[in-house]
Amino acid sequence: MQSDRPRLMAREQELQHQMRKLGSKRFLFGQGPERMQINTELMKLRSQLSEVSKQLNRPVVWYK
Repeated sequence: MQSDRPRLMAREQELQHQMRKLGSKRFLFGQGPERMQINTELMKLRSQLSEVSKQLNRPVVWYK
């Protein structure tokens, strides 16, 4: 498990970056199908981030 830690930390950073990028996009769209699609993608990323954080034994954090 210790050897997986660098890979998991890199994945955590990647997911956080993707979430920030989508959050910026969501700000641009008022309503409509684009915004709903972005929200769906954000929920999937949040779920993946939660799993990675759990594997890294991190406390639960609500990322922006």
